[in-house]
This record gives sequence, C-alpha cells and structure tokens, in this order.
Amino acid sequence: MDKFQYNEQTHELFVKRETEYQPYPGGLGKYYHDRLIQISTEDETSIAQIDAATGTTQTFKELLDASKKLAQYMRSVGIKPGDNIAMCSYNHINSEVVIVAALFVGAVMSSTDPMLSLEDSKHLLNMVKPKLLFVSDGSEELIEACVDAIELKAKIISVSLNSHNEYDTIEEILEKTTIEEDFEPFLVDDLNTVCSILFSSGTTGLPKGICLTHNYIFSSLSIYPTVILNWVILNYATFYWVSCVFNLQMSIQMGCARLLVRQFKKETHWSICSKYNVAYTFLSNTIFMEAAKYLPDLSELPSLKQVVVGGGLVPEKYLTTYYEKFPSIYVGYVYALTESGLVASYQAGDKFGSNGKPVPNNLTIKIVDPNTEENLPLTQTGEIRVKQAHQMAGYFKMDSKDAWDAQGFLKTGDLGYLDNDYNLFIVDRIKEMFKYRSWHIVPAKIENVLSSHPDVLYAIVIGKPTYNEDENHAMAIVCLHEKAHASAAELEAFVNQRMDNLNQIRAGVKIIDRHEIEFTPTGKINRRSLKSKFIS
Repeated sequence: MDKFQYNEQTHELFVKRETEYQPYPGGLGKYYHDRLIQISTEDETSIAQIDAATGTTQTFKELLDASKKLAQYMRSVGIKPGDNIAMCSYNHINSEVVIVAALFVGAVMSSTDPMLSLEDSKHLLNMVKPKLLFVSDGSEELIEACVDAIELKAKIISVSLNSHNEYDTIEEILEKTTIEEDFEPFLVDDLNTVCSILFSSGTTGLPKGICLTHNYIFSSLSIYPTVILNWVILNYATFYWVSCVFNLQMSIQMGCARLLVRQFKKETHWSICSKYNVAYTFLSNTIFMEAAKYLPDLSELPSLKQVVVGGGLVPEKYLTTYYEKFPSIYVGYVYALTESGLVASYQAGDKFGSNGKPVPNNLTIKIVDPNTEENLPLTQTGEIRVKQAHQMAGYFKMDSKDAWDAQGFLKTGDLGYLDNDYNLFIVDRIKEMFKYRSWHIVPAKIENVLSSHPDVLYAIVIGKPTYNEDENHAMAIVCLHEKAHASAAELEAFVNQRMDNLNQIRAGVKIIDRHEIEFTPTGKINRRSLKSKFIS
C-alpha cells in the first residue's frame, strides 16, 4: 500500500508508517538505562559526549554512572516522580546528566535558556516552580535575580566545575556518591505521562509550557533505526529547544557522540566539524545561512554525511549554495513544531523550494481556510493542520482546547499548501509573532512599551523580512494622538532603551495617519493589510 493516501472528498493526506510504533515499556528512564548498559557492554570506550572547549570526553558508561549517582541524590533530597526540575545552562557535559537523571527518578524536566530576558525567565520559572534548579556559569546571576523576584524555594545546583556562589556542584555530588547495587530507574505505567515541559512564545506575549509525554518523544524518533553508528553529532541548541531533546534521543538511540559547543561562531563551525570528524550537524535556519558564507571544500570534511536545517524558512539561494558545494552530502530541510514533533522532511527528489513531504509516522495533514474552517484541495493555501497519535499533552496549567480543531487536528498557525505530489510549502505565518535569529518575537511585548509613550494612539509591530540569517527585523507602525509630535527616531529610541536586545526595533518606526489603518469586522487592526502595505 502506498504510504501516501489522499482522500479526495475530505482533502486529507494520511502518511502511513512503514513499521508499527513499538513503545518501550517503563518509559524513557528505563529505555535510557537499558540502552546505556547495552552500548557500554558492547564497547566500554564508546564516547557519548565531547566538550569542544576542553577536549574532555565522557563515555556512555560514565554517563550512565553519573546519571545514576545524580538520580540517587535527587531521591535523597526528596524528589519524587512528577516533581518539577528545571535547568538554565549552556551546553555542558553535566547538562545531559541532569536530563537522564531526572528521567531515572520520574521527574518532569524543564529548561530555560541563558539568553532569555529576566522577565521571560521569571515567568517560566514561576510557571513550573521547580524543586531543584540547575545552572551553569554565565546564567547564575540571571537565575538568582529570578529566584529573588518570584521568591522561589528551589535548591540551586551548579552544573559547572566552579560556581561564583556557594552552590553545590554536580561534580561534588558525584564525588560523594556511591552507586547503589540495586539501583533501578522509575518505571512509568502510562507512557502518556508528561516527562518534559518545553516552552513556546504565546501570541499574548507570555510563553506557554508545552507538555511532552514519553510516547511523544519515543514516537517522534522511532522512524529512525536503533543501531550504533559511532557518529559525532553537533547541534548548538540548549535543552530549551526541542531539537536538543531530539538530539539526546538520537545520541542514545543510535550510539552517537554529542559534540558540545557553547556558542556558534560562523568563522569556526566548519573547522570544528573537521577537527572532531562530525558526521551529522543540525543547524537552525539562521545558523545554516551564516555558515553558508564559510563553506569549505568537501575534502576538508571527510566524515560529514548529513546537514539538517530547521526552525524556519530558508531562501533558495542558501540551499543552492550547499547543494553545489556538498553534492555528495545529504542536506535536509525539516518542518517541525514543539507541539507536534516532525511534520515534513525534505528528501532527495522532493520539489526544490518545498519543505519536503510529510513524514511517514501515521500522520494526517490537511490545509484549512482559517476563516471558514473548510478543508482545501491540493495547491490551495490555508492553515496547515496535523494529527498524529502522539502530540503534546496540552499547555501546562492552561486551557488548551483551542490548540486543536473540532476534528482533533493541531492548529500550526502556519500558512502553506500541498502540491499535487504532496510536497509541503510554507508560505507565511497566521500568528502575529515572527522570528529574529530563530527566536520568537511577540509583537505585543514591543507594542505595550510603545503604547506607554504619551504621544502614541495605536502601535502595531510586524516582522520585516531580511532574507538573511536575521530572518526578520521588528518594524513599528504608529498612529499618534491628535496634536502629538513625537518623531520616528524618538519612538525607536524609547523602545530600544526599554527592551532586551532580541526585541529591539531594527527596521524603524513608520508614523501613519489614522485613516491609513484598516480594521477587521471584529474591530481589530488588520495586521496583514499593514504588512502588505508597508513591506514590499
């Protein structure tokens, strides 16, 4: 039977799995425990992690032992299954130990990112209220400010060797702990139990907690084999991003070594890949575009097999550069959502310029007119909606019913279409937020600051495409009160003095008359009309 099954009446495309999904009894903690033992038994020297800054390595056996010790410590301080644990860390060998140990005890793991603003960090930590909070150097001051502001009663532990404060460190905990002979990971009865809460920006300006289950993570990567490849894989994302969660699953599932690099630098990315014999690298779309400027000859990357890009749209010129420079390397383009996992993946032979075809994971995809809720036929543009057995379990402590339509399809908020060969094309966003260098920018945050200026009547912020690694720059369209005289430069400075670096206005302020603003039938400002008018 063809894996693509298109229903001409409902205009829904079902993409069938080639093999049935087989969950692992006991959950991710049990799976990681058993898999780490299996890899270590086959080769005790097999490398799990490499720190590019120091050259330090950790074997799968060492990862297993460290995770067991930290899990025992967690239990000793009262962490129980279902308790929340959080981390704010740059990539570090001990970051993975925290994740695996949390799964061993059945705790629910969340991660913020050191690059987040104080306000967002406070909101996220106040949302999950973790009992343990792991930090790395470079994030300690941010976390301390959050803890003080929200009066969080969490024990702070440093993942780094040295802490500027009097925190316990993971290294000290591991040194003092002996592995119990009868250690066993917590067994999950229901694989639809939440094991992780990741965060996504909301259209109101406040991030939401996305609840992921054991089934979600197993199912998302079960289309890949369980083999030992001895690859070195590189992904710059921290555990704040779902790509890093998948990277960890891939590492343990396929026996790959994770190369840890604290920060992407376009001048050194490919030399690092060469030095450490990287076989697979996952890059955000912004990093992918920056790295395109420094592509070496293929002969300098003898181990490279796959370059995968995700996180947003990539102009064709960048893809063409990679294809021409790396003709024998798989260069893939994926479309995924934290709420749903992998949706589409570009493969050789797919339509150039598309996001590829929907993945064979018993996934159903349809294109819907967001105004009428009518399913649209092939080649027509509407909202992309997806349904599969294992998606997010909802938003943490929020009413999540609006995330799905009446038929149980997840609303992606993305506009696109399927062509006659079932290639998926992403066209635009329905949601107001846009991306700057892979970070979601929520217009409401900037608009709230602009609206606090006494001269401003209306403030609308949109993303102006840059067609480079920045993706979009924030542009403000402003209508002033009658007889007000604020200049565009004054309003731009007013915002930028009050916002963090990610939320700066970079495409300027456009002051318009009241009559130039169009409203929807419900009385809301028609953002799409303004975007069409002021962005050519």
